Amino acid sequence: SSGGTIYFSTDKGENWSVNDPGIDHKGLLSLAINGNSIFAGTWSNGIFLSTDKGYSWTQKNSDLNRISVRSLVINGNNIFAGLDGSNGTDSGGVILSTNNGDTWTHKDSGLTSIHIFTLGIKDSNIFAGTHDRMSGVFLSTDYGNSWTQKNSGLNSSNSVNIFSIGIINNNVFLGTMDGIFLSTDYGDNWILNYSEFNGFVLSFAISGKNIYAGSYGGGVALSTDYGKSWTK
Repeated sequence: SSGGTIYFSTDKGENWSVNDPGIDHKGLLSLAINGNSIFAGTWSNGIFLSTDKGYSWTQKNSDLNRISVRSLVINGNNIFAGLDGSNGTDSGGVILSTNNGDTWTHKDSGLTSIHIFTLGIKDSNIFAGTHDRMSGVFLSTDYGNSWTQKNSGLNSSNSVNIFSIGIINNNVFLGTMDGIFLSTDYGDNWILNYSEFNGFVLSFAISGKNIYAGSYGGGVALSTDYGKSWTK
């Protein structure tokens, strides 16, 4: 939420209750779920873990400096966090935990930005979207050990400002200030897929073949055909 609180519903959204005791934060930025584990990324206070459906939380970044966690993605035992260094901390880039958040390791080789706003993962392929009008999007094919810039087709300073990443089948979507970009070849080439927003594309949610794109100031768009067409 805008106030940095986690809300929880047990009746498909009919009713909501606050569910973040134990989180000391200035704002909630990201969530990821792995089995019974829920990870929450905060603004300037790192990562928290709940193993009881959010009723209690424990901080899980004791070996890191104070960090802002913009994005969390999980594949098996690999938990990746995208960090934003823009709040004056000395931590940015991508970190990895393989033990449910007990320890974290930086995975930054090849990244040229400490402002990681979003991550997307499919199998061993991880995309990292940056927010600095210069670096754009990066791809790792080896679980973050190395990164390669993938900006072909992102031709403006607005389009390399990446706010969100969505992946369905072999289609990779980027949410930018210019709209939605699509790659069907894992980032080798990008094309402008939808530009009818009057705001930044901040999030994607995928259910089956349905893709929802949420924006700041421009509402929500839906694609029911894997991104071939969109309606608002």
